[in-house]
Amino acid sequence: MDEIREEGEAISKEGFKHLLVLTGESSFHSSVEYIGEAIEILREKFPSIGIEVYPMEVEEYKYIVDKGVEGLTVYQETYDEEIYKRVHIKGPKSNYKFRLDAPERGAKAGMRTLSIGALLGLNDFRKETFFTILHGKYLKTKYPHIELSYSTPRMRPFKGCFEELVDISDTDLVQAMVCMRLFDPHAAINISTRENLEMRSHIIPLGVTKLSAGVSTDVGGHSQDEHDTAQFKINDESTVKDVEKMLNSIGYQHVFKDWERF
Repeated sequence: MDEIREEGEAISKEGFKHLLVLTGESSFHSSVEYIGEAIEILREKFPSIGIEVYPMEVEEYKYIVDKGVEGLTVYQETYDEEIYKRVHIKGPKSNYKFRLDAPERGAKAGMRTLSIGALLGLNDFRKETFFTILHGKYLKTKYPHIELSYSTPRMRPFKGCFEELVDISDTDLVQAMVCMRLFDPHAAINISTRENLEMRSHIIPLGVTKLSAGVSTDVGGHSQDEHDTAQFKINDESTVKDVEKMLNSIGYQHVFKDWERF
């Protein structure tokens, strides 16, 4: 836990007040109790904490919410069940239905925000966008109190890359994002560092509301010198100051904190 505290302190010094905590898909290596203990440490520095971890049961989500988490991110990756089976052959992640229902279980457990999306590049982006929107509509209709956000992550290079990829152009990405914005003017839209800084600066005026900055996908990437554990290659290595400057240059204000835990 000392390393988690050190990493949290390093990130908070950059100005962040909202933190997204990630783990792998193994509950053996990152148990619910372990995540809860980490949250208790991190909440000292961050008023808003979200998680992007393996799907949990309702009671497990409730435990995490009680520890201080208020946001849940779960990407279905693909809403096509046949493709899903091909890219998730075995293990806990192979359960399509259990993953699909995870955001709803999070809502039942008291999560304030839910973020969903498909991993663009595994299937026709139009189909994935359509089903992502339907999923979001269902969640908002049944749980109107939640704050819903959509993400449109594109595939990035990684070891053992799935070979049956569908090319997603910049135009395709914009079309998917604008479709989500037109369908739900009130939803948040996230654009991550999978996209380069120039691309992000051009699509912000089209409805983007949340940006990541100063990102590292390495374990201990903010507090340690060795960086050889990256989940995937990011496409925008800009510092927080770089992103602030970019936002200001196109007439936008950067906001690090929009939520207070009571």
